[in-house]
Amino acid sequence: MIFNNDLFNFMKVRQFASILILAFLSSQVWAQSENDILRVWYNTEKTAKVIISKSGDKFMGKISWLLEPEKNGVPAWTSKMTMIN
Repeated sequence: MIFNNDLFNFMKVRQFASILILAFLSSQVWAQSENDILRVWYNTEKTAKVIISKSGDKFMGKISWLLEPEKNGVPAWTSKMTMIN
């Protein structure tokens, strides 16, 4: 009876250790670097491309391409427009 109890405890400890190691490894797989965002992105409608860059500890976006740069002869974006923080 003592042998069975020791074996049971060993199996429980081994199972717990396996789950703990698996949880640690899976968290490392899904972890992302904050710099993974630094690249060119399309907007949802794919009507514009935005370049994401980093300045200090802030991320900045700059429109690099518009599908329709003008609508009815009016520029869709001007340098005088302000960005939303």
